[in-house]
Amino acid sequence: MRIDTTDDEAPPSSVRPSDALIGSVALVAGSLLSVLLYLRAFTQALVPLGPDLFGYIWQTRIVGNAPLSSIEARPGVPILGSALAGLGLTSDGLAPLVLAPVMMLALGFAVAVALRLAFRLPLWTVGVIGSVVTLWGGVLHLAQGHLANLLSLVCIVPALVVLALPREPWRVRVTGAAVMVTASGLAHAGLLAFCAVTAGVWVVLSAPSLLRARRAGRRWWQEPSCSFVIALVIGGAAVGVVILGAMGVTVEGFTNIDDRVTEFGNRLAQIARAIGLWVSALTVLAAVGAVAAWRLSRRSSRALTLLGIAWLSASAVGGLLAVRDPTFPGHRVLGVILPLPALAGMGIVGIALVVSGWKAAATDGRTGFRLARALAAACVVVVLIMLVVSPRLDYLVRRAAGEPRGAPARTIASYVAAVDPQVPVVVFVEPPTRLAALSWRGQQNQVRALAPTASIDRIFFLVGRLGEDGLPERGVAPGWQGDRAFAYAVEQSWSAGGAALAEGAIILAPRAYVRGQAWRRIASDPSRVVIPELAVLRGPLQPPVDLVPTARVPIPQARWQIIACLLALAVMGGGYGAAVAWGRGGSVLDGIALAPALGMVVVVTIGVTVAVLGADPAGASGLTPTAMAVAGGYLLAWRQWRERRTSSDTL
Repeated sequence: MRIDTTDDEAPPSSVRPSDALIGSVALVAGSLLSVLLYLRAFTQALVPLGPDLFGYIWQTRIVGNAPLSSIEARPGVPILGSALAGLGLTSDGLAPLVLAPVMMLALGFAVAVALRLAFRLPLWTVGVIGSVVTLWGGVLHLAQGHLANLLSLVCIVPALVVLALPREPWRVRVTGAAVMVTASGLAHAGLLAFCAVTAGVWVVLSAPSLLRARRAGRRWWQEPSCSFVIALVIGGAAVGVVILGAMGVTVEGFTNIDDRVTEFGNRLAQIARAIGLWVSALTVLAAVGAVAAWRLSRRSSRALTLLGIAWLSASAVGGLLAVRDPTFPGHRVLGVILPLPALAGMGIVGIALVVSGWKAAATDGRTGFRLARALAAACVVVVLIMLVVSPRLDYLVRRAAGEPRGAPARTIASYVAAVDPQVPVVVFVEPPTRLAALSWRGQQNQVRALAPTASIDRIFFLVGRLGEDGLPERGVAPGWQGDRAFAYAVEQSWSAGGAALAEGAIILAPRAYVRGQAWRRIASDPSRVVIPELAVLRGPLQPPVDLVPTARVPIPQARWQIIACLLALAVMGGGYGAAVAWGRGGSVLDGIALAPALGMVVVVTIGVTVAVLGADPAGASGLTPTAMAVAGGYLLAWRQWRERRTSSDTL
């Protein structure tokens, strides 16, 4: 039989102090456990895993020092990192490293709150489900370099909570959801396309509900699924105005992936392993979670259940399309299959509820018996969580230990720091392999991340060949003519930085980035080689004096910065979190768990708006409107609290 089928449109009764205490302990313990397990993989210091994180580092550093268009089509992460650095919680050059686990926690606990409010689960389940989602392989994969995707997910989940559990007037919740969708799109516009597909499937699955609403005289377009479509249209339009209009980014600039298709097959296999798609503890517990969701289902969970099915379907179809057609980037949508870890968390919760006896134990007068079952349930929860998260955490440990530290990039950045150029700097690349040709942007990210701030947006990598005059020229190196990857790399790099040559740019040739034959030709003129690993084809023949610092955050320092950033974001989004939670019959703890995600929504939307207007989001001009928005959230929470208290007094 089902555990509870009561209707719960009215807010539930007040939370007992003992339940609030247990829920608080679970939330804090889940947060600390997640942070400690993540940091455990890095031994001594947080370091970038892969070149993408270097990209977020230089983009964060340049915020406020260059136009918004300089940070490309995904301004969310740089704006967020710059704002937190402006508060003194971290440094702009290291903010992305600290933000990765903060985003993981924000996403995990936002998903947990959605499930708790929909299924009316005990308060302690927020800590359990949140930890599972936080340390899920898919989220860990995103945290290793795809921070824009991760932030986009963080911002979209509160919108789904607002819409799938409707309480406020329709216009209020659609407006709020549209703001959250806008923040999600500013983090990564590509996720909105996936959300549009998911919304379409959700509408189809909700057809019976829409018909019932129409027969009952309700406006069918105000149902959760249709409301999500409307919020996507409004938010997507706002994102388009900012990215395509104010920032001047072209559609082709961030959608041209035709010449990288051969990577998609390997990436699909990597994602499938990362998310634990095949038979594993995760999938077994997800199956148990599906049963638990059915047994615990109620009216308030219907919309969220249909949304979960739609999300699973869209992700699965994307993965299958990638198997059928390697040119389709289905690995991206498969990697964000959030309902999978959410169901696994529900499975752990369901098992724990059975072990603890839940309502039966709550009414049993024997204190020792209840404590014994509660302790057994807690042990089961810890063991099952570790079974789910351990495989990917072990992989993270191995990757962190074997990650190259970017010595060539550090050498180039040190030269730039020593010369202090007043002209652009061009780094010549003649890659020996196809994979190296596709890596030029990641190598450019590494150099820019370590270079002086004033030179960041004037450092360009050019993929080409060495001309007769000993300088770079546009063209594919001998032996690789006709290869699409090389042609793509040449086209893209010269389109971005080719004009720098005409501006009298300094031209560098690192030994690690050119073929052996090309290096021997360059080194035949010893005057060009300033150090054994770097030649200057044009510009000051000055060797770097001191090496610039690497991008790393010592673990003790990282631990406190993560906690500080998480608490700051919780304060920023606390008012909105409380308003959303109280409006749906939740508790203060639900609002606290949802607050970091909403804090990120506030910072991203306000920060990007300020940056579009030409001001510094990390300065007083950016932090002042953010503070006003935060105050508005607490005013909204106060009004919600008064309405809730009035409703309770009436009852």
